[in-house]
Amino acid sequence: MAKKKTKPAVGLASSIILMSWGAYRLSTGSFSSNLWIVPMVLMVTGFIGGIANLLYFFRRKKTE
Repeated sequence: MAKKKTKPAVGLASSIILMSWGAYRLSTGSFSSNLWIVPMVLMVTGFIGGIANLLYFFRRKKTE
């Protein structure tokens, strides 16, 4: 079983990767088609996941 500190750290890293990939695709794509929706969804979900994992990580740290 993974340690309790490792899971939020891995989740935070993956959220940052999602958010940065979405930002990269959004900045390099053209807005002429509807393909900008997918990078926007990646950015938003990465941001929400990052905030949630940060809160979980720091709350877990305080209770130990």
